[in-house]
Order: sequence, then structure tokens, then C-alpha cells
Amino acid sequence: MAVPIIGKFCAEYRLPNEFANAFTRHPGIFYVSLKGGIKTAVLREAYDQNGVLVDRDPMLELKERFVAIMEEGHKQYLEDLNRKREALQKFREDAGCKDAKAEIEDQLEEEWHSEDSEGDDDTDDAYVQ
Repeated sequence: MAVPIIGKFCAEYRLPNEFANAFTRHPGIFYVSLKGGIKTAVLREAYDQNGVLVDRDPMLELKERFVAIMEEGHKQYLEDLNRKREALQKFREDAGCKDAKAEIEDQLEEEWHSEDSEGDDDTDDAYVQ
């Protein structure tokens, strides 16, 4: 939490005005960062040598579990969406093949009927020698 923000809470929580200065007076307990023009205080004792929180807040654990559940749900949603997309693509390909086969069969049938009718000419029957 930023040190100036803590200073604003002093009046609301009836803390002494020097409360925010405690962070700078105890550098072994608190780490104060001055990045970006904002003083940020971090409790040093809350982290081990690897930078992992020693005493985790239960709300943080709930938040991480919630995020994991949401990510898994999103992953399942994307997998279902891909399965539906693949099924639709396969259906379109199958329908396209069926339409193409039906079209070829119709063309062959038309050609077959046209070949049969070429030999059957009514004028040939009328000609007698």
C-alpha cells in the first residue's frame, strides 16, 4: 500500500500522524520503494529468501482457486468450440461431396438419356425402302 494513502487513513482510523513515518524509521522491517514518485511500503518479514509469501492470506488462496476454475472453464469452452467447428467443417465437406456426387450422377444420367435418344429418331422409322 502506498505510504501517502496510509497517511490518509490516519484520520479515519484515528491513527497518529506519525504512523506513515514508521515505515521509513524501521528499514529492517519495511521495504519502501520510491518508484514512480509513490512511496510503497512492503513488510520484509512476510516474504522468505525466494520472494514467496510466508503467511498467505486466505482470500488470496480463494482468488487463486477462482482464477484456476475460470481458466479451466474457459479452456473447456474453447475445446467445445473447436469440436463444434470441426464437426461443422466435416459436415460441410460431407455435404459438399454428396452434392458433387449427386451433380455428377445427374450429368451422367442426362448424357445417357441424350445418347439413347440420338439413335431414336422418328424420321428414321418413316423412311422405308
